[in-house]
Amino acid sequence: MKELYYSGIVLEKDLLMCKIYDALEANNNVIILRHGRDTLIHEMKASGKWGENRKDTGRTHLGFSFHFITIFYRGTIFSIEPSSYYPFTDENNPGMINFVAYKTDGWNRTQESYSIEYQGIQSLDEYLDNNLSKNIKGVPTNSVPFYKQKRDFEKILEKEGGFREKAIYNSAHICYDVMDTKDHKVVRCARAERDEDGIRESFDIDLKTETITN
Repeated sequence: MKELYYSGIVLEKDLLMCKIYDALEANNNVIILRHGRDTLIHEMKASGKWGENRKDTGRTHLGFSFHFITIFYRGTIFSIEPSSYYPFTDENNPGMINFVAYKTDGWNRTQESYSIEYQGIQSLDEYLDNNLSKNIKGVPTNSVPFYKQKRDFEKILEKEGGFREKAIYNSAHICYDVMDTKDHKVVRCARAERDEDGIRESFDIDLKTETITN
């Protein structure tokens, strides 16, 4: 695992993003699509006029190499990131932590809002409940799993999939990466909504082995 040494404002920002990540992960209605929390962070204490002297406190945590979290929530994709000049804010970064919303068809996402201050999951609920999306013109559409292999996925689904898998895919859904290694490239397809028992049905397709894995 990569290791980084954070102190001062950078450490503060990282700990805040970790707190946000933990809250999102604990929410059963959130699917975390991508994130930058993949690094062992050594917590340093800075001293000196410019913080040039740093001392290792001995504390570590799993933190971010890149401070972003992309989630699927209530049929919409949200990208959550700190202000560009954290902790400072401006017109384009209204809060210390902000989100941008994207509409999705399950495979692709298109930006539908400008940056909005993030103050917990209730910020996303307020956005959705009050229909705060904007008709932003000229923005690109990008694939959610971040590679364009929809055709391969559908070919395997048609050949190997049963009624259950095809029913999930033909409903409102989200497709996203769950594994990408030398031997496996797995994409999960999950229903956008949970069933009456609170279960979100899903299935995985391994694009390298051309199999449905669950």
